[in-house]
Amino acid sequence: MTEKTHYRKAFDSPYLSSADIVEPTVLTISKVLFEADKTRRTKNVFNTAYFKEKEIRPDEAVKPMILNVTNSKMVRQITG
Repeated sequence: MTEKTHYRKAFDSPYLSSADIVEPTVLTISKVLFEADKTRRTKNVFNTAYFKEKEIRPDEAVKPMILNVTNSKMVRQITG
């Protein structure tokens, strides 16, 4: 049987995306910085969350996550 890969995994993004989360995952936000887009596709700056955990799975580093409106609302809902 062939293992399927999410299409977004084909693009090497410096940010955490839904394609990186394949099972329930608990991450702890260590800091949030307002910083320039690391993809260099735009000159935008984003609220970017960094996590205490270093790996999401063995040998797979945790990437920072852009806190767009949807992600910000979810973090607020989860954390109160």
